Amino acid sequence: MSFKKLKIIISKFNKQEKSQLELFLNSPFFNSYEKCGQLYAALLPYLSENEDEKPPLKEIAQACGLRPGNSSLSVYLSKLLDLVEEFLVQRELRRETATRQCLLMKGLASIECQAMAYDVPKNGRTKPQKQSIQYLLDDFLLKNTQLQTSQNSQSVKQRSHSYDKVVSSLNAFYLNRILKAYCSKISIKNVYGLGETPDESELLLQLSKNIFAGQDPLSQLYHYAVLLTKEASEENFNQLSDLLDKFQNRIERSDLSILYSIALNYCIRQTRSGKSNQEILFEIINKMVDNHALYEGQYLSVNRMSNIVAIVCDLKKFDWCETFIKEHYRYVHPDFREDVYTFNMGSVLFNQKKYEAAHEMLIKAEMKDLHYDINRRTILLKTFYELNEELALVNHAESYKAFLRKNKSFQKDNKTGLINFINITQGLFKLKHKFSKSTKETFRKKIEKQTTIFNKKWLLQKLDEVK
Repeated sequence: MSFKKLKIIISKFNKQEKSQLELFLNSPFFNSYEKCGQLYAALLPYLSENEDEKPPLKEIAQACGLRPGNSSLSVYLSKLLDLVEEFLVQRELRRETATRQCLLMKGLASIECQAMAYDVPKNGRTKPQKQSIQYLLDDFLLKNTQLQTSQNSQSVKQRSHSYDKVVSSLNAFYLNRILKAYCSKISIKNVYGLGETPDESELLLQLSKNIFAGQDPLSQLYHYAVLLTKEASEENFNQLSDLLDKFQNRIERSDLSILYSIALNYCIRQTRSGKSNQEILFEIINKMVDNHALYEGQYLSVNRMSNIVAIVCDLKKFDWCETFIKEHYRYVHPDFREDVYTFNMGSVLFNQKKYEAAHEMLIKAEMKDLHYDINRRTILLKTFYELNEELALVNHAESYKAFLRKNKSFQKDNKTGLINFINITQGLFKLKHKFSKSTKETFRKKIEKQTTIFNKKWLLQKLDEVK
């Protein structure tokens, strides 16, 4: 049986993929069984789709140094099949990682100011060039200013006025580019966890406050955006929000996207801590939609879309969610477009307590995006819990845990948090159906004691529902 499965899989490989698999099997990092590599090399001539000849398994087993008998060969065939499946997982992971990095780099490339406003010294730390504004001003004036000595005092006066105007405009232009780059770095750090948190906010705040005295709209907006990232206060948020309402029609989409994202992230943190009304979140989201400020570069981010759907589902505005998904999923990158539609519609159905429909929506597709697949599996586990499907819940839980353990790209803390969530969901199911001797209070302490666990709020809510 293992040989037939191997043949089905490997017969679909091209020459390059077979070579990559051979390297994978010869790597002690992935394969600790040297004989599996030897077995693959011996079986390879018989693994072609058009090859009908049955391999001489006994001779192959002896050549690979396996013990006589079918049992030893079966064990190593099974191990080889597991390794081939692991190779497929790693291959898809590399493709997905490459795609995500490509999309991220496209988003970064769309922020034109990055290369101009920042340099990377030898120690690898990113800092703004403090002389860059003056340098760029001097360069511009040397190349473009036509001020010459003139005996006509009126002419000199007019040209001096033009000179001051150019200086002022260039100062505003280059400062705004640096502020934009700084805020972009903050957003990327918060969303993707990439890079260090930049520490130049004091310099930028002084520049935006003192040089222009708040005359330029974009400088004002970025001034309060930087302030809000530095000090998350209601006053700074209100200032940024008011300025966005005032100048939104005069600001480019790429700037609006960054500025609204900073306002939105502040609202999310406040809501999670119980200090803010979720309706403010909904208001910010509507403004982002109305002003076409949802996009990062050319596409709508998959993470941004799922975050928006999750926020609005908490507000029970399900009709708005469905309309939003149907109208905007087409603006997601084509590699993830169907995943985004399937997952988010399934998420809305789950939040509407239409568990059967949510199951049908989520079960029919395999997600290309790792984080979407994790969220899909999590919602499916909750769905089986709500539907009281014991066998489906147990099978899905074991499959989910195996998937997490195999996935080497997932951070250890995230993996631990998800496995703890799966185990406690299974325990909660037993408590719900009187299969467990634990009391509700014992179980509550167990949940609250966990420092690394996902969906703690949902688990406590379900515990309260247990009679």
